Order: sequence, then C-alpha cells, then structure tokens
Amino acid sequence: MVILKLAIIAFFIGVGALYIKPENWHPFAPNGFKGISSAGASIFFAYIGFDAVSTAAEETRDPRRDMPIGIIASLIVCTIIYVLVALVLTGMVKAEMFSGVADPLAKAFSVRGMNWTAGLISFGAVFATTSVLIVFQLGQPRIFFSMARDGLLPQWAARVHPKFRTPHVTTILTGVFVAVIAAVTNIDEVVDLCNIGTLLHLCSLPLASWFSAEAIPIARDRSARHWFLWFRSSQLLLAAISCTHSQISHGSASAFGSWWG
Repeated sequence: MVILKLAIIAFFIGVGALYIKPENWHPFAPNGFKGISSAGASIFFAYIGFDAVSTAAEETRDPRRDMPIGIIASLIVCTIIYVLVALVLTGMVKAEMFSGVADPLAKAFSVRGMNWTAGLISFGAVFATTSVLIVFQLGQPRIFFSMARDGLLPQWAARVHPKFRTPHVTTILTGVFVAVIAAVTNIDEVVDLCNIGTLLHLCSLPLASWFSAEAIPIARDRSARHWFLWFRSSQLLLAAISCTHSQISHGSASAFGSWWG
C-alpha cells in the first residue's frame, strides 16, 4: 500500500507539474505568516505517524541505530513530498478554490476536465488513508503494552500472542474502540480533536524533556562539554513555543473549550 501511495503521489507531481501556472502563486502567502501557522496547525495530525514509529522500537534489531535513522529519514522525505505536492497543487489551481474541498488533489485535475486522472487520485487516496490508519493502530497497542509491563495498566494488557508475538489483546481493544468512535462521531470534530491532542502532546513533550533528569547536569556544570546540551535544550524550548503559537493561531484552545462545553 505504501508503494502504491508513493506511486500515486509521484504521478500527481509529475503530471501536475505540466499544468502549473506561476501566476497562481501570486500572492504567494495571501494571509501572511498567521495564515501559514493556522494552516499548519489544521493538518498537524499528519505528523503523528513519525511519533508512532518510535513505539515499534522493541521490534527492531538495533533500536539505538535504527530508530533515529527511520524517524529522521522519513521526516525529511515526507516533508519534501509535502512541499512538492503543495507547490504543484497551488500552481495548478488558485488556493481559494480548495476551500471546503475534501479531496483537493482530485479537485485540481477535475477542474481541468481530467476526470480519469481525478478518479485515479481518489482511488489512491483510499490506499493512502488505509496505510496511515494501520500505522496509528500499530502504535497505540504497543503503548498500552509498555504501560502494562511497567505496572500502569493491568497485566492482561501486556499479553503477547503465542504465535505472532504481538500484543493482540490491546490491538483488538484499540481496533474496536476506534471503530465505534469513528461510526458515531462527526469527522470534523475528530480531526479538530486530533490536531489539538497532537499539538498539546508536542508542546508538553519538549517541556518534559527540558525538566527531565538528563537536563539536570546543565544547571550544575556549564563547561564546554555541556554546550551541546544547552543548544538542545534551547531547541526544545523553541519547539514548545512554536507549537503553542500554532494552537493560538488556529484557535485550538477555544475549539477545545467549546467542544467540551
């Protein structure tokens, strides 16, 4: 499914690049940095998958080597793909035409009368969505498994299937829970909550790392060998500030309050 998804994306970029009109990029950012920040917050759930990769650390041969390579390499590749798709998409059709459109890639071709291409893109979107959901469903059961093994959940949540050697109990429960929620919940609210949850998570994670035991020596020893830790801590603080700014720009806090209210 991943290979098919990448093939569809490559097809969109390759074919769509032939129909780019540079005038569609002017003005390049009509809503300024605030619009970019708000738009980034609205699709922040796209970055959950990179975090989910880390939950499979125990299933790799050399986690210390393989996990950083897998996460960083996939982050770089996907970011490049995001940028290329956005450039081609907004170059083909004015960005204003995608307001309220659920399938913008197919819309870009259907506007030009290329319905067969739009149908192919929509077909690929089914596989793309499925592959993403599989990654999400892979991560959560393993989080429950680790929590149960540490005593934070009942021990039945740490059971491993005798044949497949996977946490089958939490996998089944997670699948049932997600299916029920998906069946009775409005997708727009789910997307908003997913974005809010991801932003809150990525705000709290840098702050937690800042105050972790690993950062304690920084306050005691300011020698040259700790300058790297100071630099990394500054990055963590900037990450927390950036995520907080995205929430404010997108209105995530007010949306969260109104949803619970």
